[in-house]
Amino acid sequence: MHLYHQDLIPYLSQEQLLKQHYEICKIRGSKWNKQKDYQKYIYCHPYQYLYAFHLLIIKALEKYQFFVNPLWKDACYRGMEIGYEVSSMTFIDKMTIHHPIYPEHNQDYYEQCLKELKMIHKNE
Repeated sequence: MHLYHQDLIPYLSQEQLLKQHYEICKIRGSKWNKQKDYQKYIYCHPYQYLYAFHLLIIKALEKYQFFVNPLWKDACYRGMEIGYEVSSMTFIDKMTIHHPIYPEHNQDYYEQCLKELKMIHKNE
């Protein structure tokens, strides 16, 4: 599982959004810095990038009337196992988030994700 390009989030199905949400919850929790080959770039950037991306997923889920625990909207919340962590990792007073959030989410990545989504829809 990988993070889809953020410009494709509005086009993801509820199921795809839920998968993104659950994966991000795991990463924000106890899986932070436990790298997997297909997600290494996530850990090369501040935790706040993942948090900002997660907010986009949550917003999209809420459009489907899906209830997301509001604790996840707090950058310092790291899940039930860890709870709240106020540290230099989770709390930065001022940070500029760019578009796309992850620089790896360039045009090539967009096209790769779009192709994958078309394959998923074709097989449904």
